[in-house]
Amino acid sequence: MTWWNPLTWDMTAVAQTVVSAGLGTAVVSGIITMVRNYRHRKDLGAYMGIRLAVNLESYALRCANFCGENREAPHLPDEEFPYWNTSLPTLETYPEDAEGWRVLERRLAAQCLNLPNEIAGAQGMIRSTAEYNTEDLGDELELRAATLGLKSWNLACALRGRYGFKKAELDWDFPEMLELSINDAKSAIEKRRQSSAGAIDLD
Repeated sequence: MTWWNPLTWDMTAVAQTVVSAGLGTAVVSGIITMVRNYRHRKDLGAYMGIRLAVNLESYALRCANFCGENREAPHLPDEEFPYWNTSLPTLETYPEDAEGWRVLERRLAAQCLNLPNEIAGAQGMIRSTAEYNTEDLGDELELRAATLGLKSWNLACALRGRYGFKKAELDWDFPEMLELSINDAKSAIEKRRQSSAGAIDLD
């Protein structure tokens, strides 16, 4: 119903219409309160949404920097692998705003709240790779960080879009770099798997 948008209502006209219809002052007051509450919730949701978006954008950038720094990590002559950073970037603490979380769109809120679990799961996969499959560690680090970074960026864009904010302006197109990193890491891991399988077949 396109007419049901209390943000566009002329409250004076609404009040006059209600009174002329013979309804009481209590009804007028109730309608005005309802519209004010609606506007408050919408404003609160927008404020919470942009705070989360900025947080997620910052995390996505840190993931991109993580990938770049690991690509340039020093490799000492006596060491089998470069001196990679194996600890994923830490997500900044979300705003402690119970009312803001309640008015946030549920789908977006769920994705935000699940992200720390995804980061913890990715860190666990890195630890497992470092212990049991070290030849994949460099690509695994890049894959996990880039995947989390791109997910965070896309979620930030969704929050901005949902609450009417324009997309963040970037000096560096790091989301594209994250996407390329994901593809490169997946390709390298797959080639290594195929090479190992071919070696086993020859044996």
